[in-house]
Amino acid sequence: MKNLFIMIILVALSSLLFSAPGDLIWRYQTMSSVNSSPCVSDGIVYVGSSDYHLYAINSSTGSLKWRFKTDDAVWSSSCVSDGVVYVGSWDDYLYALNCSAGTLKWRYQTGCDISSSPCFSDGVVYVGSEDNYLYAINCSDGNLKWKYKTDSEISSSPCVSDGVVYVGSWDDFFYAINYSTGTLKWIIYTSDIISSSPCLSDRTVYFGSNDYCLYANGASNGIYKWRYKTGDSVWSSPCVSDGVVYVGSQDTYLYAINSSDGTLKWRYQTGNTYSSPCVSDGIVFVGSHDRYLYALQAGTVQVVLPNGGESWYCNENNNITWNATAMDSVKLFYSTDAGSNWVSIATCEDPSSGNGTYKWKIPWMETANQARIRLTNCLGNLSDNSDANFTIDVGSLTVTSPNGGEVWNIGDTQDIMWNSSTNVDSVQIEYSTDNGSSYISIERVANQSPYKWTIPDTPSEQCLVRITNTGYNKPTDVSNAEFEIRRTGFKKQLVKPVFHYYSVFHPIPSQKD
Repeated sequence: MKNLFIMIILVALSSLLFSAPGDLIWRYQTMSSVNSSPCVSDGIVYVGSSDYHLYAINSSTGSLKWRFKTDDAVWSSSCVSDGVVYVGSWDDYLYALNCSAGTLKWRYQTGCDISSSPCFSDGVVYVGSEDNYLYAINCSDGNLKWKYKTDSEISSSPCVSDGVVYVGSWDDFFYAINYSTGTLKWIIYTSDIISSSPCLSDRTVYFGSNDYCLYANGASNGIYKWRYKTGDSVWSSPCVSDGVVYVGSQDTYLYAINSSDGTLKWRYQTGNTYSSPCVSDGIVFVGSHDRYLYALQAGTVQVVLPNGGESWYCNENNNITWNATAMDSVKLFYSTDAGSNWVSIATCEDPSSGNGTYKWKIPWMETANQARIRLTNCLGNLSDNSDANFTIDVGSLTVTSPNGGEVWNIGDTQDIMWNSSTNVDSVQIEYSTDNGSSYISIERVANQSPYKWTIPDTPSEQCLVRITNTGYNKPTDVSNAEFEIRRTGFKKQLVKPVFHYYSVFHPIPSQKD
């Protein structure tokens, strides 16, 4: 049994670490179908079931925290505010429960079943009922503020923004109602009932209809923008995150649709989906008629730079860049062995880790020809690595003068010159008079060539200059050949050959002479 438990944990961890967009992370089975839309708050997923319960489930592990029993099915999606979770039930009641323990604070009875998901704004919770009314109820005591009557039941969950409550009805109309007075602002007609709950983003209201379509309309005036047709009725309430609209359909698919133009990004087959998806930290949660709550990858991450082939230097600032969706911050790592081992660069707590660029001062290391960058979301279940290896080098430093053959006189001022990479902050300059067997310090200076050197009284024909990066004693370079330090006015004496001249009139003396 212990080995089985360990195996389950390992499988769960591996799914978190290596899952790709659309892959399953975990699922929790209730005792009946899940048509409620999950709500995520402080690491807890709240979701209702047709088994009469509201469930509170750990979002990362899928383990149960608590459940609350009503007197009928819970299709309503919950709403959380100030430590209270609000949810409706088919027993005609709207419930206010304590988030930590799942205990009852108050309940309000409407005239019929509540499939609508409540919405909270400014101390008022709004919810629709199948008695054809939209209700506005004070959160503090559960008393009615106002109610608005449509021509049919309301299973749609209202949405509040800029003083307007948005809600759909089974009378085929979508309503925009003044949230303080309960009076009509504007109305839209679709070709079938609206049970989907609206969602607002970037001055656009999104909602589904039983005419198989997801709608995108202007929030201020209701003007049509686009619609996406699925394979069946859309009872699910859409959710928008990072430019993507997520919505379920009775055709058994969860859809991810571009919010700007209504084009499809991907879809995942579950069961018939009444549930409204919810996105948190790169994961989309959605319930299904197959009795499962699904957790699917929603976001994407992509390392842009370095992505292979770059040459970066130790002790140098370089920008790591990436593209990411459905997440606020990321974790960054580097590897020097092509990804076999990883070292942390930045955590999710780092305020600079969520804007697509991170300025990285590369630590000192030996030259690494198999360096890579790894980027993950905060859960670690969505990641991307550099596509290929890049190089981290110690840098370069080259002595250009004196570099061999120069003759410098004692007391003169000469330029010691060099070229170096930008990661060298300061250098140590030395010289040798014995062809490198030993060195004498000249000065430690900033990495600014040239250096004005007053030639010391150390005459030699075997002189060299050595320049070294002071930070890590690498890189370093020495003159390619010897140069000479000479005393002023000193000249080498040439030995001239001696020639003897003899007259043709005088014979060459004999050996005896």
